Amino acid sequence: MKNAIRTLGFAAIAAIALSFALTALSLTGCDNGDSGTTPPPAHTHQWGDWTVTTPATCSTKGVETKVCALDATHKETRDIPIAPAAHQWGNWAGTVTCTTAGEGTRTCALDATHKETRQLNALGHEWGAWTQTKSPTETEDGEEIRICAHDSTQKETRAVAAFNHTHVWGEWALTTDPTCTRAGEETRICTLNANHKENRPTAINPNAHDWGAWVQTTRPTETADGEEVRTCAHDSTHKESRAVAALGHTHIWGNWTQTAAPTCTTAGEEERICTLNASHIETRPVAIVPTAHNWGAWIQTTAPTCTTAGVDTRTCTHDGTHKETRPVAIDPTAHDYEWTVTTPATYLAEGVETEICKHDSTHTRDTRPGDPQLVYTTTNIADLGTWLSSQPANTATTAFKIKLNVSNLGGGSSSNSSGSLGYVLNNNNNKYVSLDLSGSTFSDNSTGNSVFDNCTTLTSVIIPNGVTSIGYSAFGNCTSLTNVTIPNSVASIGQTAFIACTSLTSVTIPNGVTSIDWGAFSQTSLTSVTIPASVTSLDRGAFVLCTSLTEINVASDNTTYSSVDGIVYDKDKTTLLICPAGKTGVVTIPDGVTTIGEQAFFRCASITSVVIPNSVTTIESAFNDCTSLVSIIIPDSVTSIVDYTFSRCTSLASIIIGSGVTTIGDGAFSQCNSLTNVTFERADTTIVNDYIFPSGSSLRTAYSTGGIGTYTRPDTTSTTWTKQ
Repeated sequence: MKNAIRTLGFAAIAAIALSFALTALSLTGCDNGDSGTTPPPAHTHQWGDWTVTTPATCSTKGVETKVCALDATHKETRDIPIAPAAHQWGNWAGTVTCTTAGEGTRTCALDATHKETRQLNALGHEWGAWTQTKSPTETEDGEEIRICAHDSTQKETRAVAAFNHTHVWGEWALTTDPTCTRAGEETRICTLNANHKENRPTAINPNAHDWGAWVQTTRPTETADGEEVRTCAHDSTHKESRAVAALGHTHIWGNWTQTAAPTCTTAGEEERICTLNASHIETRPVAIVPTAHNWGAWIQTTAPTCTTAGVDTRTCTHDGTHKETRPVAIDPTAHDYEWTVTTPATYLAEGVETEICKHDSTHTRDTRPGDPQLVYTTTNIADLGTWLSSQPANTATTAFKIKLNVSNLGGGSSSNSSGSLGYVLNNNNNKYVSLDLSGSTFSDNSTGNSVFDNCTTLTSVIIPNGVTSIGYSAFGNCTSLTNVTIPNSVASIGQTAFIACTSLTSVTIPNGVTSIDWGAFSQTSLTSVTIPASVTSLDRGAFVLCTSLTEINVASDNTTYSSVDGIVYDKDKTTLLICPAGKTGVVTIPDGVTTIGEQAFFRCASITSVVIPNSVTTIESAFNDCTSLVSIIIPDSVTSIVDYTFSRCTSLASIIIGSGVTTIGDGAFSQCNSLTNVTFERADTTIVNDYIFPSGSSLRTAYSTGGIGTYTRPDTTSTTWTKQ
């Protein structure tokens, strides 16, 4: 309702406004002039023709206007559509030359995006004025040239006709004056053509000098004339002299005044002046003063050293042979060191070189290794034995370096065989040796068994290339062995080959080795080891009891084995084979593993927990002697716990046995004396005898009646298990 009223109100207001407008129009006609003028009478417009007042262009609309014939101030306008062709073209521009046509472009000044192109004709030449480049003679044509204004490389030439007339010469006219040293020149011009000229030299004029100012060379006295001389600027040998009249009076001389000081090499000069005439001057020399030097700066000519003073020298600028010196204080730091052998190399150690000052041998600075340690080389084991016997006892850090070139080493001889290399080493068991066997050979390309067994003073060995196998206990108990070089020819490393080499912390197994037998590196101090791609047989006990070994890495291109976090698996990562004994803390077995192999965690004494995924179905006797293992959860996927699987895990306090376990084998948790909490998640798991758990008879009895649940005993000394 309110909207309707509002609409009616607006309509009424509009009607009133229209009425007033019509009234005003009837009073004023079509004029809306100022109130101060007399309006013209009202009329109907009589429009003239439309006239273009602003032409349309290619980019803007135009305007046309029509004017009322009754009142020129009454006008109407309307737009003229844009005229696409109404451009304001600029000049044509293009790459045309005076001889070559090309494409040209012009741009609209109203809109630079509007362009037109067309083929432009060649410009044609615009020749400049002719310029003579060669003057004609009576018998030869000259030449003139003109150049195109568009292209300076475009030129035209034409001949200038020879003169072909007999000259009518004018008089000779001097154009260059002669001097006392140089001829002049005169020229005559042909009266028929002023461009024709002829030149000829004029003779030197001996009197045509260019004299300089007079210079007094001899002063006049009271009774004798002096002399002054002037010199020709053309030739300094041309001179003129004239007398300077005698003074004609007795001088009254002033005091002598020094005008040039004497030096150590040249006399000085002093003069006195006549008081009657100041131009009368008398001079006399001043004797050389040997001490009147002009010294230059001090320059160090001999540097001081740590033992001798140096020398500074300065030189007189008057005479370079005049010199003066002064001492420069000894510089305690000005040493001149050179490396000098102070300890010759011996069989026990490398040599030592010391930086010794050349000025004073008591001044030394630093030392460095000198000549390498001497190497004893022999081709005879007996000679080696004799030589070793003659040497003093040493230490592992001063081991004798021995290069042995012997054929058919080994040959089945152990270190206990008299005359064998191992026997010689053991017979000198206070002589540490580093053995280079690269020049030797072994019988049947094998080191043989026990060839260096118990050679406790062997610190390093280079096995010769060509050896294909390292035999049983070949280097067993070589407790000082820190470095072994295994050649690429070796294919097998035998049982206990390096057992108990307790100083061996690293080894490189070359790609070429295919088998590593049980105990090959047992009880060594290896911290990590890489199994190359070539290995196809790796015994699970190859690194047993290596308590420092934290990772065993397998080359990614090995086709038999793999590794994850330093633990060895089969290639498909379904069977966990070897966990290095130095592993610590929690070990998480990756999902997908189905089997934990026999002795996989044997004596991993620093592991506290193992996370076994639900993918594992079989646990073989894998966790013996894991003495830091405190808890274990057997997942439901495992069906049995075989004999002695966790035996001697002396810190194991809690176990959860999953619902899938049907049988627990003999001694599975024997000697796990810290065990106080066991959870069974199945009611009918078979416990084969009373020796599986500590106080096993009590736990077995309690479980047989209690079934699923958690069973505990109050402490590790209690023999009674109860269900919670």
